[in-house]
Amino acid sequence: MSAQGLRWASRSSFFSFARQVCAVVACLVVTSAIANVTLADKPAGSENWNGEKIGWLSYDAALKASKKNGKPVVIVFHAEWCPHCRTYRKAFYAPEIMSLSGAVNFAMVNIDEEPRLNSKYALDGGYIPRTMVVNAKGVVQTRLRNKARNSYQYFIEPGSPDALMTLLLRTLDAG
Repeated sequence: MSAQGLRWASRSSFFSFARQVCAVVACLVVTSAIANVTLADKPAGSENWNGEKIGWLSYDAALKASKKNGKPVVIVFHAEWCPHCRTYRKAFYAPEIMSLSGAVNFAMVNIDEEPRLNSKYALDGGYIPRTMVVNAKGVVQTRLRNKARNSYQYFIEPGSPDALMTLLLRTLDAG
């Protein structure tokens, strides 16, 4: 092959290689952007609450999703140090809870990281765990509280998924 032919062959190889590099870089940029959006929407610690199956969202992401999909938002207020919260999170591994997880938008709020939200939704106290149903505008659906209790009406018994299941079914019936 002539010197001219080698130059064209090497240029062609170079441009082919450059296109491949650009394609890989573009894929990495897109993947990174998608991952950042997804990670920003997932609250820290959600992996301890069966995050893979439940699909926990941050408060803002859950309200945004509710505006798009029309599903109610179930907010769980918790703290990492709370022993009742650690017990309560086991309920989210129950098959009956996982089966309904797609019917609502679950939001998780760590009261230590988001004290403003904790205060805003402390209708009958700032106790935890506290589970509330809100609409897409963030308005609490007070008819979906535990009316049998005189106090702590948004407290779900952490030992069993039954009370949480009851709340989810009532939420879906309220439509």
